[in-house]
Amino acid sequence: IAKTPGLHALVTLALIWGLIGVNCLSARLAGEVQVVTTVLKLLPLAAVLGLSAWLLGRDGAAAVTAPLDTTQLGGPGLVAASALTLWALLGLESATVPADKVKDPGRTIPRATLFGAAFTGVVYLLVCSAVVLLSPPDALKASNAPMAEFIGRFWGSGAAMAVAAFAAISAFGALNGWVLLQGEM
Repeated sequence: IAKTPGLHALVTLALIWGLIGVNCLSARLAGEVQVVTTVLKLLPLAAVLGLSAWLLGRDGAAAVTAPLDTTQLGGPGLVAASALTLWALLGLESATVPADKVKDPGRTIPRATLFGAAFTGVVYLLVCSAVVLLSPPDALKASNAPMAEFIGRFWGSGAAMAVAAFAAISAFGALNGWVLLQGEM
């Protein structure tokens, strides 16, 4: 089935039109889809944190595969990291677009934005730090999916595939958010 010509394009179009339909039905339904995809997105991150805590509890400092080498940090790496960080904050200014659908937007939107950004920052700081410190550097260099490989190293390839599936769910949620934003604009 995966080798069927044009199937990926049809699936992509079906997902996009499906989310357009959800958003046409109501902003509330689109918001509910967003909550579900956000919760699902957090599951593999919680698994990484749980596995990391277990490894550190079991092995202590010996679980750290290689200390962080700060001599490798330089201009090009910092520029690339900055670009990725700014890309991650791309939707921050979009929080006010559906304000007419939010109860008490003057109070709710700033609180949700600040809490959401802080929570997300802490979660990703912990998760990314755990993966970097508890994975062999050579494995990270060659990896396109370091979190999936980290989980897969301890729980098997099925768990790694599940993390990859949750990444697709996360992308689906992001697409839903962008469809909602464009519809409201």
